[in-house]
Amino acid sequence: MNQRIHLSAGASDNLAKIPYIREVETTLITAHTLKDNIKPPMKQLPIFDESSENLKRYYSISEVAAMFEVSKSTIRFWENEFDMLKPHKNSKGDRMFTPGNIQQLRTIFHLVKERGFTLDGAKKELKAQKERMNAKKVYLDKLLEIKKFLVHLKEDI
Repeated sequence: MNQRIHLSAGASDNLAKIPYIREVETTLITAHTLKDNIKPPMKQLPIFDESSENLKRYYSISEVAAMFEVSKSTIRFWENEFDMLKPHKNSKGDRMFTPGNIQQLRTIFHLVKERGFTLDGAKKELKAQKERMNAKKVYLDKLLEIKKFLVHLKEDI
């Protein structure tokens, strides 16, 4: 079904005004970008579309693999490698991923596939992120205590 269409110089300007043609041009540009090894941004996952009211509680491994455009074996491998990733399993042993699990996979995907971390490097980065979050929490708790003290001091004056 691949057809080549040759247009005269002025015809392409008129056709660009038609929405379908603009969509085809966008598709061609995207295909050209992929050919040049420039990765397009990761597609928006349906579970993170906040306007959607039909959010599912659990997603199968096939659905998750399709969301991230990786194989099911990659998802299973990441589950074994990263302790934080623990999907639920039904009585048959099928993995059922929650939106929280998918958020964890999104983080792993970003580190490994988009930023190019090794698995060990991604594990270290996740550990460092967790430590930074804990340190921020401690600082925020201290700041809240100081704020309470200052508010109390202001009320006494």
